[in-house]
Amino acid sequence: MTEQENLKKEEPKLNVVPCLIIDLGTKFVRFGISSNNTPSTIVKTNHPNLHQKCTKPNEPALTFGRITNKEKIGTILSYARSTVKEQTIGESVMVIDTLFTPRNDRSYIAEYLFNTLHAKRIFFLRQPIVSLYQTRSDTGLVVHISTTISIVPIYKGRVLFQAINKQNFGSDQVMQYLMDLLEKQGNDLNDLGSDPLQVVSNLLKQFGSVSLDIMKEPLQKKKAIKINRKTTNTQETTVVKLTARNEFCECNEALFEPSRIGLNTPGLSDLIESSILKSPLLTREEIMKNIVLAGGFAETKGLPKRIQSDLEKRFTDFSISPEISESKITKNSEWIGANIVANKDLDIKDWISKEEWEKNPQQIIKEKCF
Repeated sequence: MTEQENLKKEEPKLNVVPCLIIDLGTKFVRFGISSNNTPSTIVKTNHPNLHQKCTKPNEPALTFGRITNKEKIGTILSYARSTVKEQTIGESVMVIDTLFTPRNDRSYIAEYLFNTLHAKRIFFLRQPIVSLYQTRSDTGLVVHISTTISIVPIYKGRVLFQAINKQNFGSDQVMQYLMDLLEKQGNDLNDLGSDPLQVVSNLLKQFGSVSLDIMKEPLQKKKAIKINRKTTNTQETTVVKLTARNEFCECNEALFEPSRIGLNTPGLSDLIESSILKSPLLTREEIMKNIVLAGGFAETKGLPKRIQSDLEKRFTDFSISPEISESKITKNSEWIGANIVANKDLDIKDWISKEEWEKNPQQIIKEKCF
């Protein structure tokens, strides 16, 4: 037997639990099979084809992590289950929800999964916990930037609730600010097609960046971006004019200076600093050593360097400097963390069985969930 075969034989067997993962977000739901690097399907929570039979089709399914339309949540869960061909995988369901999802909402989801979709066992995880888990550490600061901003310090697997910071502004406000800047430059956004917001959003993902210091950024020549789009019979070209400062960079400053969009609230770096300082003194340096960026907007070019630079200027008295995690920044960070849990570290006894849930729904969810 070769040395390689011996090493392979000695490797401990992982307790792999094949399951369906459902990541519930306010605007999107991601789902697929554990062990896959990315979700197989992403749907909008207000997708018209998904909810055409619902009695209140215009009401959101979720608002800031709370269920506002149970009928829609049921439709989403059923759709997620219908995409899975393997019956045995559908029997085990892992649900990722927000830090602020109430226990009553979890009970409703559990009831639907057990009684309607006939799941045999389920498990709930909070988004910040699994975002942190992808770094293989149980201590750090999770900075989630999407439609909202949330800063969540976690120490040895426990959320430090007293140090959480949350603001209900984010990508939507940045997008609106960008559109205002483009219009001031003389761009007619109606020329971008039937959905100018989507076009501008795609452009921001492609050309957007964050400056270390926008006031010191050297001005460039005025730019223009050509957009080719198809109409019914022809292909048209629209030109988006930009100033020397570049609106696709300038708009992101609203994250750090909300006063630019008329909000009297702390900016992103202020919120991070506040969360660290509100954490217990003995935990601060460990938390600072593992700052994890998550959420779709966290993928913006230059954002990690800007946060790193801002925090280094604010924490000069500490023996260490804040460190942004080197793990890949992605809107699917929760998915990566959940897969690590599902495929390596989750013991069978940690799952909630239907029998356990029927005995005492609220208590079992409290006892067995992160």
